[in-house]
Amino acid sequence: MAENLEEDLPRFMKQKIERNRQKAIIIKRSKLVSHPYTKGAVISEDTTTIKIGATKYKDTGGGFLLEEEPEAADIPENVAVQVQAPIFEPDRPTCEICHKQFATSWLFDNFTLKCCDTCRMIERCEADQYEQVEKRALEVWGSEEKIEEERERREEKTGFSKIEKNIRSR
Repeated sequence: MAENLEEDLPRFMKQKIERNRQKAIIIKRSKLVSHPYTKGAVISEDTTTIKIGATKYKDTGGGFLLEEEPEAADIPENVAVQVQAPIFEPDRPTCEICHKQFATSWLFDNFTLKCCDTCRMIERCEADQYEQVEKRALEVWGSEEKIEEERERREEKTGFSKIEKNIRSR
């Protein structure tokens, strides 16, 4: 039926319809703005929604962009996650620090380093404390040489005090 109407229209009306159609296409394309500085394709869907790649952001009007929740159709239903097989008792690795067997360890899983999570945390804490002590010593004494001199002075002092204790105890 629509085809019959177009055939019955005069030529100037058909031209006007075509011009309006072309204008509509241009307006629609102007609303779909692509930003050159982004990695993914940026598309403005309407005045308040921007789509970057697969993520949609909503303009709050207060200077913030809120990430919209993906629609159910956008979320894949079955996502395969690779899970390592469990380590059974006789095959469990032994921690190189505390010499205890462990079932799981972040260092072992990622780097095959035989260190349990407990020792890993202790090592990290000790390293942080050592770094803080070293930093504070540099603040107090000023240089590595002065720290070393103070260490030697204290060792001599403790050496003399041990000798004095031995003499007194006799």
